Amino acid sequence: ISEEFWIEMRREQQAFNKAIERYRSGIKGGIIITGERNSGKTTMCQYVLKKHFADNKVFHIFPPVEGSINPSDFERELGKATGIPRSKSEIYSSLQFESVLVLHDLELWWQRHSDGFNLIKEIIKDIDRYSNSYLFIINMNIYSYELVNNALDLQDHLIGVIECQPFDSENLKSLIMKRHESSGLSFVLENRNEENLSQLRMAKLFSKYFDFTKGNPGVTLNTWMSNITQYKNEQLFIRYPIN
Repeated sequence: ISEEFWIEMRREQQAFNKAIERYRSGIKGGIIITGERNSGKTTMCQYVLKKHFADNKVFHIFPPVEGSINPSDFERELGKATGIPRSKSEIYSSLQFESVLVLHDLELWWQRHSDGFNLIKEIIKDIDRYSNSYLFIINMNIYSYELVNNALDLQDHLIGVIECQPFDSENLKSLIMKRHESSGLSFVLENRNEENLSQLRMAKLFSKYFDFTKGNPGVTLNTWMSNITQYKNEQLFIRYPIN
């Protein structure tokens, strides 16, 4: 995400930076980024890693949309992300030292049945075996993390657990307005043009967004879009979010 659209997640960024420092000091293990769905896990991963690592050393591995517990699917996605379409062991032996492997949506590499944890167990073994050479970063939703952690003691293989917290109403306002202002459009709320809205009305608008979305940034952006009722003469006509 570009600097002009970034909203600081100070506590989370500070914890992430410290975990990276621990890794570089020689403490090995993975780093987990967790939180609610749409809480900014992927965006924060991308933003912070750009500050610490060259782009050609960071590889983002995504699961199939439908999920999978098949090791060959993981191997294929790992090969696709790294540009090394070989066996997993060959991929790991070919990567540059201190490459970063970001495993997104780890919950989609798990299924609820007797063999459902097998692939995650393999990923944990990879972290233990290769984290002296590569940094493994995992993001997954908070509920799946708690389940996997309880079953497999995932925290024993980690050097950092960062939970993305909800935004407050002021950050939600910044999140929306930075994107809105970049469009060159203005908005109309309750027959009042944007420039004529008092600070009190603006505060009320974004307080309602906070109440409606519980501070979740991804949900807030989607809710803003869904509450645009009309576009006319370079203006967006909006309403308060409806429960």
